[in-house]
Amino acid sequence: LVAWWRADAAVGLNTSQNVYEWSDQSGNSRNLTQATAASRPTFTAGAVNSLPEIDLDGTDDVLASAAFGITGFNIFSVMRSQTGARTVYSHDCAGYIECIYFHTASNSTILFTRGGLGNATAYGVPVNAYGWATDNTYRLFAQVADGTHAGHGLRVNGSQDINVTTVLGNAPGVANANGAFRVGSVDGASPFFDGGVAELLIYPHTMTAVQREQVENYLLSKYNLNGSPRISPL
Repeated sequence: LVAWWRADAAVGLNTSQNVYEWSDQSGNSRNLTQATAASRPTFTAGAVNSLPEIDLDGTDDVLASAAFGITGFNIFSVMRSQTGARTVYSHDCAGYIECIYFHTASNSTILFTRGGLGNATAYGVPVNAYGWATDNTYRLFAQVADGTHAGHGLRVNGSQDINVTTVLGNAPGVANANGAFRVGSVDGASPFFDGGVAELLIYPHTMTAVQREQVENYLLSKYNLNGSPRISPL
């Protein structure tokens, strides 16, 4: 487990319920913070299955960690989106050399880019075409890059599996990133995410299919996104 943020654990709030710190539950101290009061998202209790969320306003809300590196990834997010063409989260997007991000664009959700700012190749899968980017409904998304072209994809609620190769062709085998992880923005800049995030977990790309399903079942059951039995994450 690389990093783990839960809205129902270790959220630092001011008196207005604005989030200045979202503590990492993985034991790796990759806490998400925001020093600027006006750019802090809001903690909302009882947002999904009686559990809280971190609500980002789509204007300037963002949380960021200190830099850390990953090679390949499995990123699980329990989230809702009410406005398209916004960035849910990003990792190491300064310069876009090796940039991982989840963006609710009009035609794709980008898994990662390679090449450098202004000369990058993006790889993604359709999201807005399904209405996911604007219907304000909680879902579990799992971005997967397991080290092979065929292994890049997006899983939705543990069952719908969309493969990047079939959508955008020859995606590279592994995305490498070594920078800050941000929730709500690419590189701290617009467009900012407009929606809510209840939980985020990052695992390395070496997860097996069984391990991935174990995490999905835990999250699906916890947030009542389907009837799967509840088990603990890895």
